[in-house]
Amino acid sequence: MADNLGQDLVAEDLELSQVDKTVTSEGFAYTRLDCVGKQIGGLGILAEYPFIRNLDLSRNCIKDVRPISSLRHVLSLNLASNHILSMDWAPEDLPHLLYLDMSGNRLQELPPPLLHGGMQILETIPLLRVRSFLVT
Repeated sequence: MADNLGQDLVAEDLELSQVDKTVTSEGFAYTRLDCVGKQIGGLGILAEYPFIRNLDLSRNCIKDVRPISSLRHVLSLNLASNHILSMDWAPEDLPHLLYLDMSGNRLQELPPPLLHGGMQILETIPLLRVRSFLVT
């Protein structure tokens, strides 16, 4: 559920594209979801799109990124310019992640995948962008 900084993400806000075979080869699904600059705060609907590989949720009001951890096939994740203070997911939650942009957030600590996975995780994410990082 979103707080007073944004609205819950709903189907009408989604810009779904790129239809590809699912990783299980049982059918086809959208693999790209863009929702940029729409004042979104809540991400509960993401569970309905388990095969998303490219996700751009930049320039919104997102604080809680836990729903993203259910998207096991994400390769590219753009969460730039939101209101994220911390990332509550483990390295194994997003095992295929290759690109992560967390710039322009209010991070108070590095995302757990970077803290607990150390250099192994950094090596698996070729392009990682985390700016404006404050240690408290």
